[in-house]
Formats: sequence, C-alpha cells, structure tokens
Amino acid sequence: RRRGAAAAWHQAFPDHHRYGAADWARVGARVQSERVEALVTTEKDWVRLRPVVAARGSSSPVPCWILTVRLNVVEGAEALDARLDRLYAR
Repeated sequence: RRRGAAAAWHQAFPDHHRYGAADWARVGARVQSERVEALVTTEKDWVRLRPVVAARGSSSPVPCWILTVRLNVVEGAEALDARLDRLYAR
C-alpha cells in the first residue's frame, strides 16, 4: 500500500500448510477473475508452493513476488549469541 499497490484479495492458509494442486488451481482462477497483475507470497510459503506449481508443469500466470524476511537484532545480540551457544553446546 505504501508503494501505491492495492490488494485484489488476500488468501490466508494455516501455518505449515501443505499446498496441493487444488490450492494452486484456486489461486489461478482468482488471478483470472480478478485481473491480478502480480502475486505476493512469503519466501517460507513459496518453498512449499513451488513444487506444486512445478508438478503441474506450469508457472505462475502472473509475476510472483516473494517477500524475504530478515531478522535484525537491535539490542541484546551478545546475550542472544551466548544463550544460543549454550543451547547448541548440549
């Protein structure tokens, strides 16, 4: 929205959803009916969705933009590293 885009629709799936061919077919139908210019998904979901798309021998009917999430520890990085070191040392 900050870049001037408008969402045609939003489809939420449960966390760790196992995407199937029917899911991709519904997305494709929605793309056609809503005249969507691009799909947006998270990197995490694209990892699970990509094999479904490939198995159907197709690609996305429109560009698929994949959002990458990065973690930036602003404060307490040393304490976090020390804690993780203790956990991995076990």
